[in-house]
Amino acid sequence: PPPPTFFFTPLPLPTTCALCGGGRFFSISDTSSPELWAPALDESAAALQERLQGTPDEWLQRRVPLIEGDGSLAGWRVLMMLVEHEVHHRSQIDTYAGLNGWSPPDIFGMSAEGLADREDAQRRRLAERGG
Repeated sequence: PPPPTFFFTPLPLPTTCALCGGGRFFSISDTSSPELWAPALDESAAALQERLQGTPDEWLQRRVPLIEGDGSLAGWRVLMMLVEHEVHHRSQIDTYAGLNGWSPPDIFGMSAEGLADREDAQRRRLAERGG
């Protein structure tokens, strides 16, 4: 875990709610210490799943107007942006960890180095089989 020099303070809840039109933007879970971060993320993920449950499949193709301009995006694209945003923040954490000499936790129990080792082993097995 990061040393005590790591701090993150989101905008106060009333400010973020005002910025995003009154909805919940940041988790209201206690994130004051590193051991509370994973439960807060789990709560946030469960809340999103609950909000999306029962959404009709046709909404994936429904057009969502952009905040600025006259354009729109398909519903599936908006959902994809959630994943892309998560990847963006994961890369920020990995970069910050690297700069501070920490080893960030692997995603899905694998590191890039571990995947490279597995790929080499798989290629050797295929070569031995004549594949």
